[in-house]
Amino acid sequence: MIYSITSTLPPQHGGRTKSLLKRNKLITEHLNTEATIITTNYNADYPNIIKGFRDKKLINSSIYHENMYDWLSNHMLFHVPTRKFSNQPHYTKTRLKIRGLRRVQTKANHFKYYDAHNRLIRHRVYYKNSRVLKAENRFDSKNGALVEKQLFNRYGRLHKRIAFDIETELTLHESFFDTADHLYCEKFYDCDENNTLHLIKVHRPNQYPKYFKTEKQLMEYYYECRFKENDIVFNDARLLDKPLMHKSNKTYNVIILHSTHLKDNGKLKGSYKYALKHPEQLSIIIVFTEKQKEDLVQRYKIEEDTIKVIPHYIDDYSHYHRSFEEKSHFIYIGRFSHEKQLNHLLSAYQQFLSKGYQTPLVLFGGSDKQQVKQVQAWIDKFNINDYVTIKSFTNQPLIEFSKAIASLSTSQFEGFGLSIMESLAVGTPVVSYDYNYGPGEMIVDGVNGYLVEKNNTTQFADKMAQLMNQRLAHVELKPQFHTQSAIASYRDLIQSFK
Repeated sequence: MIYSITSTLPPQHGGRTKSLLKRNKLITEHLNTEATIITTNYNADYPNIIKGFRDKKLINSSIYHENMYDWLSNHMLFHVPTRKFSNQPHYTKTRLKIRGLRRVQTKANHFKYYDAHNRLIRHRVYYKNSRVLKAENRFDSKNGALVEKQLFNRYGRLHKRIAFDIETELTLHESFFDTADHLYCEKFYDCDENNTLHLIKVHRPNQYPKYFKTEKQLMEYYYECRFKENDIVFNDARLLDKPLMHKSNKTYNVIILHSTHLKDNGKLKGSYKYALKHPEQLSIIIVFTEKQKEDLVQRYKIEEDTIKVIPHYIDDYSHYHRSFEEKSHFIYIGRFSHEKQLNHLLSAYQQFLSKGYQTPLVLFGGSDKQQVKQVQAWIDKFNINDYVTIKSFTNQPLIEFSKAIASLSTSQFEGFGLSIMESLAVGTPVVSYDYNYGPGEMIVDGVNGYLVEKNNTTQFADKMAQLMNQRLAHVELKPQFHTQSAIASYRDLIQSFK
């Protein structure tokens, strides 16, 4: 059986999750097999998230999902409660009124409850347009401290209760319930500076409870029970390396490095240490670039055969190509996080404008309010408000890239540079710092874009101007980044385990 393990599958996700979903879809559609994605975080709303993925065609009918907490509950966490004499879902409703308390609606579906002395006692949140309770906070009547939080699923069933210390409001205890109201897991915390988790207690049917000191020990136990000998397990999250590799049953362990393994100072990132210092416990390490493979072989003496380069991939989108006259602006699509160095991009753009150009710049990815605030401060600093537009993430990056004169990248580092691939696939050239990893393997300098010395904003601005004056006529993506190449690579990899 083929599995992919990851810590979380968020409905709004970035490159790592997008890559995981694409890989599973490719393997199941082209290699005639099934696959299961396993998550380890707690989220009682996973059935709805997975339905959303299916509706958007991000996963197909041959891809399954399992969550560690649903497994711990004997697959009762996501069980849909039904009415006694029918198979219709049964929703537990909760009245708004609480005897002896005054109710105040603060916003849609939010209600606060006060006692006769005007002290806050409860805070309830209902699911939209319903009387199905979503969450309830309970407060101490004497000092107003939060003492308990209860969380309910979409059917109004309690699935998690959190108890807090009355003095510090730190978490003391978490209780996890299935839809039949059975307690299946408990977590106990210390009231120290870090609110440290010190014990996990798992209740299994007809067994003595099992105890774990850490989340990673719990994950290792789960993988030990869940996987069989010779299963193929792709791991996309460094958090899960040790639990996967440390278990005793022998599986084919394949880890995917989605980012650089090095810090800014050239030292190994802590999250990569276990995997790269115990390569003998791995079957294959997948990286996206030849350069990262070279670094791993040279620095950590890992056997070349253990490392396989399978880049990100994309279908043929040549029909998206537009003429230069149809393009109107520069574009950036990606997160606004620190390593993207958008201050460099905006500095280079300001220098470009100072040469007499007026080409607008559109930035996609402004979903985090604090990050947007920082980017806006840089725009104000460079006095370029009239030329720069900030937009949230787009669900149609290929269309947006196709409208642009060029896409821009000033990152410190990347695992690959997914946006570069998408831009080139639709015929839009890229101006990028030559960072590790990705740009140097996708961009042919002067042919489908320009490579710029890292942190050289002046040279970056010059290349933007050069693009305006000397149009690049043959902007294409190299064949090794097309879907057919990835199909062949994954077919060879999976067959090598048989």
